[in-house]
Amino acid sequence: MFGRLFTLLIILAVLSLAVMFNWFDAREWVSAGLDWTQTMFESLSKTGDRLQNSIESKY
Repeated sequence: MFGRLFTLLIILAVLSLAVMFNWFDAREWVSAGLDWTQTMFESLSKTGDRLQNSIESKY
């Protein structure tokens, strides 16, 4: 258990350092990932709103 947790913490630390020092263009990858996440969130929000309006209009 401790070994897995330690490994996860090491991976998170290396990823944090990669973003801080922009190793391997990590900032661009994070920025692209955040843009994709925001797009997905907006899409899910619109779908949920449409579904909710559809349900409310039926009842």
